[in-house]
Amino acid sequence: MSNAARNGLGFVVMLGAPWLVWLSFAHLVRPVISGGVVALIAAALSVMAGMSGFWLLGLPFARLHEKYLLGLLSAYAVMVILAQPFIGLLAICSTGDCI
Repeated sequence: MSNAARNGLGFVVMLGAPWLVWLSFAHLVRPVISGGVVALIAAALSVMAGMSGFWLLGLPFARLHEKYLLGLLSAYAVMVILAQPFIGLLAICSTGDCI
């Protein structure tokens, strides 16, 4: 796989995986099992899925110093964690169960 393809795949996974996890939770899991603990598990899985895209994206930049990669990963994790309430609300509203 070329570096450009890996970069593209990394960006797609970083941006799309959290949405996909939340949409899967809202449409498949939430109608059967609901509760705060299950939603927290979905949020944690969403962050981990997005960070796997960062791993794909970070491979071409392996020549960078580790502290810079760790800083970029930390910044991405903070942004995804702050976006979780909005992503989750939009995913659950897509089922018709809005506030």
